[in-house]
Amino acid sequence: MFNPYRHTQELEKPFSFERLYRHPGSLSPYDQGGTRKRIGIIGGGIAGLVSAYELSQLNHQV
Repeated sequence: MFNPYRHTQELEKPFSFERLYRHPGSLSPYDQGGTRKRIGIIGGGIAGLVSAYELSQLNHQV
């Protein structure tokens, strides 16, 4: 039988998005220049279209 809560038992302590946003830890720096890439999107569904749009807004060739 399907149990939607079975994966929550794997956590050792409760997860908090609020804590994550306040203390994100070490994140890699965002590179805003010189790394234009050519990207191909597979699929024309909503996820593919949004991905293509967002990547084109970041000046990548889609």
